[in-house]
Amino acid sequence: MLFIRRHPFLVVGLLTLTLFVAVEALNRAGYTHAAAAAAVPLRVLIVPMYVVWLPFTMLNAALAGLGGTPSTIAPLLWSCGLVAGLAPYALADYLLGLARRRLGYRDAAT
Repeated sequence: MLFIRRHPFLVVGLLTLTLFVAVEALNRAGYTHAAAAAAVPLRVLIVPMYVVWLPFTMLNAALAGLGGTPSTIAPLLWSCGLVAGLAPYALADYLLGLARRRLGYRDAAT
């Protein structure tokens, strides 16, 4: 419970990423109605990730060109993009913690 109180936005980001993967898995398994129903809240929740993923993907395409990313560094770039997609949530948690410290908020669990 302590992690959820200290990092609520990061938890939302991780749950959003999990929902994103679940929607894709449902779609591939043929459960298109369930995937469509699960995708409704995802359309709003995933916006902060897209804000980072889109420029990261554009940079990757600009560097790699039409031939695509070489297979040796493709997993590294994919991992960096995945971590970068969670950056807005981590930044929001940092700003929330900063505001809590300035206002003198004390966590009840500590």
